Amino acid sequence: MSPAQQPGALWLALQFPHLALDLASRGDPRYRKRPLAISDGNQRGQHVYDCNPPAARAGIRAGMPVNAALGLLGGLQLKAREPQAEQQALERLAAWCYQYSSQVCLLPGRTALVLEAGASRRLFGAAETLSRDLDAALLRMGYHARSGSAPTPEAAQLAARHGLHLAQAAELRRDLGRLPLDSLYLPPAQREALAKTGFSTIGEILRLPRKALARRMGPATVTYLDRLTGSRPTPVKAWQPPAHFSATLDLAPEITGSQALLFPLRRLVSELCGTLRGNDCGIQ
Repeated sequence: MSPAQQPGALWLALQFPHLALDLASRGDPRYRKRPLAISDGNQRGQHVYDCNPPAARAGIRAGMPVNAALGLLGGLQLKAREPQAEQQALERLAAWCYQYSSQVCLLPGRTALVLEAGASRRLFGAAETLSRDLDAALLRMGYHARSGSAPTPEAAQLAARHGLHLAQAAELRRDLGRLPLDSLYLPPAQREALAKTGFSTIGEILRLPRKALARRMGPATVTYLDRLTGSRPTPVKAWQPPAHFSATLDLAPEITGSQALLFPLRRLVSELCGTLRGNDCGIQ
């Protein structure tokens, strides 16, 4: 039985919508005030993938061509996105989360993870309490997370997007039904097709006959909705952390003394300590 199939499970999802930006800035406190943007692109050219608040206040937006962003803000600092570093960070964060749960799962294609929180309620309190504690601890390490909980992994992802905690499996369809249609983790073309039908909420989609929906949108959409509501189990696999810890930080280039290293080192050591606790280990 996979973790998602266990009766009475409660999943807490952690999403990292600014992971690329966090990795570029968490070792350098200057970026609290200096504009920074992450660039990404393909054959069509480079565009802004994400930016920090100082850059956003100057008018920089995700999706903007890099040349347009530089023309708007000449002092903008640009750093290239590193997808491999993001994946490595997610794996470290999953290992760190094992101090709070015995079941932590990475979600392919998403900058997110889920952990089973029901079994650890006596240790860490209700999901809402654990969620606040996790968000605060992650922020101290330089990661901006949003969280939520629900009885299924897919529903927990939607809950995290809206900051919700949906504990009752019997009321899951009703609670999810109130959310806007664009909350669904479907390919953009499928979300647009559903929106063109005139639907605006998830509840309207859930009330459609399954066979008719499968003919119109394909069986993958129906499978996703069934996993969302718990009608079908989600095939998630518990992630196994490695036996070693390795992490890096981008430091400010003008560091001249040891005092300036305390800020990034605290974040690295905090991440290491959480990982050790998750593995029932320690150092002196």
